[in-house]
Amino acid sequence: MLRPRSILQLVLIGFCIVTLPLILAFVGTALLVSDLSHTGQQAILRAAKVVEESRLLLEEANAMERNGRQYLVLKDSRVLDVYRQRRAQLHDAVSGLRRLDLTDRQRSLLADLGALDETLHRRLNALQRGDGSTVLDPQEFSQLVTLARGVLDESGQLINKNIKTLGESAQWVQSLLMWESIALVPAAVALGGVFVLLIVRPLRRLERAINLLGSGDLGKPVTIRGPHDLEHLGKRLEWMRQRLVQLEDHKALFLRNMSHELKTPLTTLREGTQLLKEEIVGTLKSDQREVVTLLHQNTIRLQTMIEDLLSFSNSEATLLNRTVQSVSLADLVRQVLDEQQLPVRAKRITVATSLASVTVRGDPMTLKAALGNLVSNAIKFSPSDSEVHIKLRKDADWANLEVRDFGPGIAESEREQIFEAFAQGQAQYDCYVKGSGLGLFIAREFIRLHGGAIDVLDCEKGALLQVRLPSASGEIGLGETQPTAGDDGSCLDSGSLRRSEVVAPSGNADVAGSELELRRDTGDPALRQ
Repeated sequence: MLRPRSILQLVLIGFCIVTLPLILAFVGTALLVSDLSHTGQQAILRAAKVVEESRLLLEEANAMERNGRQYLVLKDSRVLDVYRQRRAQLHDAVSGLRRLDLTDRQRSLLADLGALDETLHRRLNALQRGDGSTVLDPQEFSQLVTLARGVLDESGQLINKNIKTLGESAQWVQSLLMWESIALVPAAVALGGVFVLLIVRPLRRLERAINLLGSGDLGKPVTIRGPHDLEHLGKRLEWMRQRLVQLEDHKALFLRNMSHELKTPLTTLREGTQLLKEEIVGTLKSDQREVVTLLHQNTIRLQTMIEDLLSFSNSEATLLNRTVQSVSLADLVRQVLDEQQLPVRAKRITVATSLASVTVRGDPMTLKAALGNLVSNAIKFSPSDSEVHIKLRKDADWANLEVRDFGPGIAESEREQIFEAFAQGQAQYDCYVKGSGLGLFIAREFIRLHGGAIDVLDCEKGALLQVRLPSASGEIGLGETQPTAGDDGSCLDSGSLRRSEVVAPSGNADVAGSELELRRDTGDPALRQ
């Protein structure tokens, strides 16, 4: 099957085919109008010629009448000579008329005029010879004028006839143009629609293929039929799909291996903390018991995060099938802060919070994991003896959560890169364990699955990350399109925050053996826990 080499070629072919009938109709119409104009011009010229010759014929007939009457009165041969000259000119006019396009009535009048002229001429000659038996009535000369005037009047009728014929021809051409427009315009539109379909159909197939690739549906091969350049693009998309399938397989294999390698030491840690918690290996002090409990809870949390990571890598459908329920973001933030007490105390960080009562619809586990990654990221990049500000408020139908640290901040060039998988910024942080680069990536994906968004906002010092989620009143289900986050970009107002400071006793930096103290500012009753 012959196909155009490119969309441009297909567009040009379609343009030529669509415009060809219109061009042919235009040329045909131009020829018809030109022929009508030429015919009308010729008809007018012929009519004008007939009128001119008829007027000349009438003039000669009038002159012959005068000369004939004068001769009958004066009997002067010179007058008869003038009559004969006029008669010769009359014969020339008659000959000229007979060569033109005359009506039958005009030809009949010219025949009668010629016969009468012969009769009068014969009688005049007889009178000149002195034939007394010849009688000539002067009124007979008037019949010449009457016949000539009849020829002229008939010429006017001929002009009217030609005008009527031209009007009928013009009306026929107008009707033809109207029917051509009625027939050709829909035909051109139909042909244009066919070529638009030929152009749009492969483009829509490309769009569907790209949407499938973007949504992660890699099972359907990409097949494009159309111009060669689009077919080539389809083949490149199919190559990309196969590469993505390979990368997904490699990622799944990597995550399976990683999960196996992580679960082995994690199991040992969990069992060990369980033994310590149950005081099988010995009695613990109250502060030691608290530390062991936190360690045990975090090993469970770590196991849950690994399982969620594996679920996320397999498919988003696993997350979409989670139970959707009303979730208090303020409670989730408090739970996350409780789980982060060890790193907060170890770095002597003051956490200042301003948590409004905001409820969203979603899965509490994935939301908690996303918020936990944000808070742990802020703690990780916060220097010792610094602060972390967390502010939760409701803007119209949206929940707005801002997490700010006073660490090295995020460079302008890295604001999008840090949300990519395994991406790590250039900023240095005070932490014993190097990050994997998945925390913010997973947080963003989990928030997007809830119809929200995460952005990095401008701030004078440190990093300010903003999370926007639809509140329960402006509900958006899991997996729906997230909005474009927007905010004034200002830093958190520390004056409106409640401070939760965790301090290790002086002279002893060992968290496990120190007496820990939690101090909270309860100046704002609405923010008390």
